[in-house]
Amino acid sequence: MFSVLFTEPAGETANPTAYNDSFSTVKYGGRVHTQIRRFISVRCRREFCFACPVFTYGGKATLKRGVYPNEHAIAYSDGSAPTLLRGESGLKSKPICIVNLEGLPPLNQASRIYFGIHHPIQYNVKVKDLGDVHPQSIRYLRGYFNEEERRQGGTMQDIAVTNDQGDEDEDDDDDEI
Repeated sequence: MFSVLFTEPAGETANPTAYNDSFSTVKYGGRVHTQIRRFISVRCRREFCFACPVFTYGGKATLKRGVYPNEHAIAYSDGSAPTLLRGESGLKSKPICIVNLEGLPPLNQASRIYFGIHHPIQYNVKVKDLGDVHPQSIRYLRGYFNEEERRQGGTMQDIAVTNDQGDEDEDDDDDEI
């Protein structure tokens, strides 16, 4: 698991807010959104890896409107118990245990791995190591990634939900990479 400074195009309706002012205007008048985002590497290639994002959805986990729980798994820190939030259901995947690097705080209880998106992350990008998937969870992680990759029609989750995943409450904003 790692974090990286992540920049992506901002949607046409995306606007800076009091809690989220990380929008910039770039060449050709395009707008982008930049934040620190957490990922888990799921498939390695020669010059990059595919990685799935880990979101809290603003602390709401899969209770956030528009999120499809069956495309997610709980991510939890070794030594903690995987926990559903009150009212949360529909997660069919087994929880994935993360062994945090020493000195790092445990994952937020609302942390969810979203298998519906597979981002290519190049190896020449500066990242912050956060820990590793526990050896007993690796086969489940790979299986869920492969299952989602084979699924016809792709993710059910609207891109607007993912683009506004609401992780501004995470402490990652002040982390260095």
